[in-house]
Amino acid sequence: MKTLPEPAFNSREVIESCTSRIHNRELAERICSVIPYVENIEQGYKELGVTGGLFEIPSEASVNGVVSSLEMIKLYEGSLSKKGSSSRHYYDKIKLEAKNDICPLCSQRVVKTLDHYLPKSSHPALAVSPINLIPACSDCNKLKLDHLAVAAEDQTLHPYFDDVSSLVWLEATVMESSPPSVLYKVHESSSADQVLIKRIRRHFEVFGLQELYASQAASEMVSIRYALLEFFESSGVDGLKSFLGHQARTRSKADSNSWSAALYRAISESEWFCETGHKHLHR
Repeated sequence: MKTLPEPAFNSREVIESCTSRIHNRELAERICSVIPYVENIEQGYKELGVTGGLFEIPSEASVNGVVSSLEMIKLYEGSLSKKGSSSRHYYDKIKLEAKNDICPLCSQRVVKTLDHYLPKSSHPALAVSPINLIPACSDCNKLKLDHLAVAAEDQTLHPYFDDVSSLVWLEATVMESSPPSVLYKVHESSSADQVLIKRIRRHFEVFGLQELYASQAASEMVSIRYALLEFFESSGVDGLKSFLGHQARTRSKADSNSWSAALYRAISESEWFCETGHKHLHR
């Protein structure tokens, strides 16, 4: 999971922009009337986000009993996210914050949409709040659906608040099969915050990262199979280990929790893979 900077604009700016083109002035005025209420929710969101307590924000059927959930959803879909609308630039600015246009939730696929961290159906006050909108690929957006945590450890990671880059939490294990495969899991660490570890594991499960990373690893091993055979033939097991170890170190420096760093750590440390397993790689 990649961290992202918080959006540089707030819910007031977005709501005022979205309602400026609504023809139904009664509706527009009603939505604008709840801006102070939304700002209060937004401020509480930021405070709870820092402490990992977003699950504590209660669900609502409306915004302060004034604007319905459906009306806020329509504001998001009919104005903020609608291509060609005068408010679409806010939506696009949030999308563009994703580094290299890669989804921060899976670190693999291209960003295509925005995901509501707290679902807009159950938290309508946050339907167009920038702090609740995260750049995401279509797959991650669909996988998460309306996932709503009921406890701290049930929460997925939030790119604006959670930075887990200081932990080496991703672990890969070589499966001695033909062809070789790799199993990914969250590393069990007794020294790390256990609630955070559980959240990482939940994030890993919700977004199907085991399957995604295993697929990437299988493709990577096939693409380097001839290089592995050449290193083995010219330098033996020790030469192959040295090559794989170098790959593990350099990739870990770039991102210790990338699927490729974990892959190379695993295969470089596997006696079976270096001695014979690499010979069983095929298309």
